[in-house]
Amino acid sequence: MSDVVVEPINEYEILLNEEDEILIAIRARLGGVNNPQIIYDGKDKVVLYRNEGQTIYLSEIPDEVRSSLIKLQKLLMVEIHDDAIVREYMVPVKHVTKIPAPAV
Repeated sequence: MSDVVVEPINEYEILLNEEDEILIAIRARLGGVNNPQIIYDGKDKVVLYRNEGQTIYLSEIPDEVRSSLIKLQKLLMVEIHDDAIVREYMVPVKHVTKIPAPAV
């Protein structure tokens, strides 16, 4: 069974450095990460395919991040539990014309 989660902006953090590199921090999830991928269409959502059964929609991407995100080929994901980093991993970014609606 697939687990689809839509995360509002107050549930994750995006950090952008001077080199336009992006780190996205989310709360830690159960289960491992397997072949993760981000899809992005230049608008206000990012979709993280964390593993075959977990899809996470990050909504309300701030305007100031979008111009950098559209140029990226990969970004750093960090999963946090109780203010501690549980795991971190690089994720390729696939640019698409439209993100599919969540199948909730």
